[in-house]
Amino acid sequence: GLDPYMTMYFANEISPKPDTDVVDTLIKDHHLQRRDILMIGNSEIDQLCAEAGGIDYISVQEFL
Repeated sequence: GLDPYMTMYFANEISPKPDTDVVDTLIKDHHLQRRDILMIGNSEIDQLCAEAGGIDYISVQEFL
């Protein structure tokens, strides 16, 4: 039921993390501000990508 409200981005289809191309694409495609984005991840690479992209990060363990 969330399909109309959700867009999925797979970093490896754009450029593997910790490269920030996927973050930049998300911002450009949806006219977002970096301060409005939160990355939920489960690895050091996810955290490095968020930091390099200037967005907030929380580990999935903290989220759950």
